[in-house]
Amino acid sequence: MTATRRPLEPSFQALIDGTFPGCEPGSEQRVVRVVIAEVRGSAPREPGAAMLVSGDAQFGTIGGGRLEFEAVRLARLMLAEQPRGDWQRRMESWPLGPNLGQCCGGHVGVLFEIFGARERDGLRSLRNGDAITRPVTSGAPLAAAQSHARAALDGARFIEPLGPALTPVFIYGAGHTGRAIVKALEPLDFAVTWIDTAADRFPGALSEPASGRLTKVVTANPARSTRLAADTTCHVVLTYAHAMDLDICDAVLRRQKFRFLGLIGSATKRARFVSQLRKRGIDDVALSRMTCPIGLPDLNSKHPAVLALGVAAQLQMVREADGDAHLGGTNTCLQALPEG
Repeated sequence: MTATRRPLEPSFQALIDGTFPGCEPGSEQRVVRVVIAEVRGSAPREPGAAMLVSGDAQFGTIGGGRLEFEAVRLARLMLAEQPRGDWQRRMESWPLGPNLGQCCGGHVGVLFEIFGARERDGLRSLRNGDAITRPVTSGAPLAAAQSHARAALDGARFIEPLGPALTPVFIYGAGHTGRAIVKALEPLDFAVTWIDTAADRFPGALSEPASGRLTKVVTANPARSTRLAADTTCHVVLTYAHAMDLDICDAVLRRQKFRFLGLIGSATKRARFVSQLRKRGIDDVALSRMTCPIGLPDLNSKHPAVLALGVAAQLQMVREADGDAHLGGTNTCLQALPEG
């Protein structure tokens, strides 16, 4: 399986690719990147949440409300002041309740950075790294930093990953529910490996997630593709055949090292699978790690989109419960495994 760097954070991607107005190749226009650098207590967004602001455009969000309104106003004020020199920055600190009237009640530190042509070139030169660091004051350029899972303020410097660390998920089955789950996971920080028995089972009309987030695997024996999974992978099993589902669950449980195993079905299906897997020698400790049914128990609808909503929420809860411990992903490609 071909591995590549993690996908870039969207505002970094827009600056590098020139897709935000004013950042086109050859443009000298300046824009401001606004990023949450520090949070104490409750706040609308987490450190690393970022947006781009120009005189007449905005991309991304740091949480909306009065905080974002004030941040956009200050960003445009920075541009209007036309400060001299490269790598212009300012740090603002806001108590959300007393100063902005937001009910969150926490405290946020927000870093404002002007990106002109030179700053965008500097960012491009670092795009193949894992993280960047810089002071929160003006003057010094961006610099490469060691891999850092999450954005953090370290004294007078701000360290930030260039893109999110992705949680690996293997989805077995490209039927209606499998397609809906892949679609639901598109905007989230998961590296999806999508497995089925033929290329034509994958939907041609489905727009693929951003680079680095989706891999398609074609194999006559999906259970064999469990060998490709990292030990931190979440497995979601929903093929067109119960026998195939059983073999996949068997393979995942035997390898022992996995983060999550979810099987589409009912309590009855779970009981049948438990009985058959016991006969194959899988012990009760391993079987207790198999989740069936999948999704959220309070969602009663069986509509694929509703099931996908529940599964996406379930996987996100697994991701957040783990913090940084179960991360790492791969790139978009279509692969064929050998038969057997």
